[in-house]
Amino acid sequence: MESIISDEARSTGTDLRRAAQYVRVSTEHQRYAIQNQINALNEYAERYGIEIVRTYADQGKSGLSLAKRDALKQLLQDVMSNAADFSIILVFDVSRWGRFQDTDESAHYEFLCRQSGIHVEYCGEQFDNDGSPTATLVKNMKRLMAAEYSRDLSSRVFRGQQRASREGFHTNGTTNFGFRRLIVGPDGTRKTLMEAGEAKALATDRTIFVPGPSDEIKLVRWVFEEFASGKSLGSIDRSLQRSKLPAAKRRKWGNNLLGKMLRNEIYIGNKIWNKKSQKLGGARVINDPSAWVRVDGVCKAIVSKELFERVQNAFPKQRAFSTDDEMLDGLRVLLSEHQYLDWKLIQTDPRIPSVTTYGQRFGGLLRAYKLVGYQSPRAYWNPDTQHTLHELRLAITKTTAEKIRRNGQHAVITKRHTSIIIEGSITINFMVTQQHAIKSGKKYWQICPTRRSKIDIVAVALMDDENKNIVSYFILPRDEIKPKTIRLFEENRPSIEIYRTDSLDPICVLAAYGKIHDKALNELIIDAIKVTEANLPGGTTVATNGKESANTASSLR
Repeated sequence: MESIISDEARSTGTDLRRAAQYVRVSTEHQRYAIQNQINALNEYAERYGIEIVRTYADQGKSGLSLAKRDALKQLLQDVMSNAADFSIILVFDVSRWGRFQDTDESAHYEFLCRQSGIHVEYCGEQFDNDGSPTATLVKNMKRLMAAEYSRDLSSRVFRGQQRASREGFHTNGTTNFGFRRLIVGPDGTRKTLMEAGEAKALATDRTIFVPGPSDEIKLVRWVFEEFASGKSLGSIDRSLQRSKLPAAKRRKWGNNLLGKMLRNEIYIGNKIWNKKSQKLGGARVINDPSAWVRVDGVCKAIVSKELFERVQNAFPKQRAFSTDDEMLDGLRVLLSEHQYLDWKLIQTDPRIPSVTTYGQRFGGLLRAYKLVGYQSPRAYWNPDTQHTLHELRLAITKTTAEKIRRNGQHAVITKRHTSIIIEGSITINFMVTQQHAIKSGKKYWQICPTRRSKIDIVAVALMDDENKNIVSYFILPRDEIKPKTIRLFEENRPSIEIYRTDSLDPICVLAAYGKIHDKALNELIIDAIKVTEANLPGGTTVATNGKESANTASSLR
């Protein structure tokens, strides 16, 4: 099969074609690699008379699988839905398309593009991807080499971490509460303490654990003493919640976190590495104890060995919920006592497992509710269709992204399908919240802002008191998104009210602006709302379970 780029075009550059470029780097530290790929693809396009109209970029994403590569998934979705306005996909080389361990997977994605009439061109390779036997053979060899590179790199990284762990150094994972990471040089010279999220600058340096602030150490010892004296994890957790002491940066206490702390030998100075592992993008597995790396005395102990042993002996006395039936029976008892179930009720009851445990065991708390015959009034927005607020949120996200694309702009739906990235510059998170009322009868809507650092805008849909219809929206910029619960009322202060809108059309207007700088974000949102009110009164279509219902702004009021 001939390449979509003709020989004449290669030699003269007169055959102008529209193309999308796909670029990828596997780590966020490769800050210049994306731009280097774009520069090389632009040179290639100019040489052969190609117009690049779309850019799909996966930054800091491994090429081992498709799972976390939102840009490539969006590219394939655009291709297979016939939404692509290009006939060529430019990729720097075979490894940028992916280092899939099954080379047939890489070939499959390319085949999907070719089946839709779109050609994939590897611009940095020394072969023409023209479908000839030679090109196919070389391409498959390149795929094998890319996969083997990842396997070899994974093996070398594992051996390096294993060696460093045996020498008592901290290699990966979070810092345990009560400790801090200290940088040491190759000769053992102590340098500086690292804050949460910081990384060492020199590859030759190492990190070790040292005791943290005295108040954290006292708290750790108090937790161990309380549990050893017979207190339950739930009781300890409730005391910590009342004290409002954080477990770590942006984390809350809970039975799961406390249990891990009380079983961790790092608090008596011992390190155990490789209990669990995840290689080459596969599933996380629990390793056999023979594969563990145990090193005693890697840091100063925070609690005594005698206290640690008393805690370990106390664990078997705690009730273990080993089967699904036992866990569900616990929920049924709670339901019979209170006539309702919610997150706080479950989390604070010491007789049953945590909310996280229920979610992991049954695939979500709502599924566990359903199995015990309970329907949460807060979970459902329409008693006829039984659609949850979460499903409405997903539908709004998808509908908004589709509308932006129909207008000719670029919108990528993120992995959780609750956010979109418009024109590669602004991330918008969508929320749906039900109506509440205080004792005086004043109505309000409560939202809990996402803690994700990359969110620039939160678009909130406000439901009516029966959770059947959307009454209005708020499009809030980063500056208004506080790290705590926000209440929106029927009438708010002017600085908030200016972000209210009857539809999500202002987001489409924002997308039309193209690249947006943070400094201008607030003004642009206000401007987009004004433009929409004046010129774009069109409706919004929400799709749920394959059914579409068009609602104009007026019908949602």
